[in-house]
Amino acid sequence: MKSIFSLQALVAAALLMVASPVRSALVFEETGLNISIPDNSIQGILRTTTLSGWDASLTYTPRVTLRIAGTGFGGFVGDLYGYLSHETPGGDYRMAVLLNRPGRTVFEPSGYDEEGFDIVFADEAAADIHFYQDSHPSIISGTLFGTWQPDGRLASPFEVDEFSPRTTNLASLGTIDPNGTWNLFLADLEAGGTMRLESWGLELIANPPATAVPEPSQILSALVLICLAAVMAASKSIWPLKQAGFPRPRANTTLR
Repeated sequence: MKSIFSLQALVAAALLMVASPVRSALVFEETGLNISIPDNSIQGILRTTTLSGWDASLTYTPRVTLRIAGTGFGGFVGDLYGYLSHETPGGDYRMAVLLNRPGRTVFEPSGYDEEGFDIVFADEAAADIHFYQDSHPSIISGTLFGTWQPDGRLASPFEVDEFSPRTTNLASLGTIDPNGTWNLFLADLEAGGTMRLESWGLELIANPPATAVPEPSQILSALVLICLAAVMAASKSIWPLKQAGFPRPRANTTLR
């Protein structure tokens, strides 16, 4: 019986080796950019990455990291408008508004006056970035930290306010082929308080996680384990019986 149990254990180990999961997230990141965002201009800046070779049969949960800092003149995040867009090789296009003048309302048309962000955008976050001062602000030395829902307000940045509906999100970008072009656009739409893009990143989490395609080395190792198990099972002298007196279970217990 022990040979059979060992055979089963080795075969199970081999199967686990072959079926180990691949990473289910794609991470793209640009760091050390220090790119100035033109002040009081709709021109803005555009950063682009092109993805290929990813499973188009899956859906994905996108997340975006963003780090923006003020320059020597200080920043003003209420000036910022930004979005993430994605176009597939087949021409399907989606976009999600990340920032639309944070803090801007009917009575506060200039928005918030913090100097920058070091944040993550995720649909599943607890609070809306547009009103971050109302929700556990996590502001340190003029910079906002934490994970936030994207703004989502597909409205003119010169008219957006607390009544503008939230009609875009990141999830919509994850329901189409992940391959193709991904763009980050940022613009500073009011004079005063200049800012720069320091870094940004894109993460795509597979839903559900992708199953691994085994590497050739994994297949070979699994076959070696299976062959070894067969040899061990066929041998009658691998595990000789122990002498009398070997440790036994206590009375009234079940051998497991």
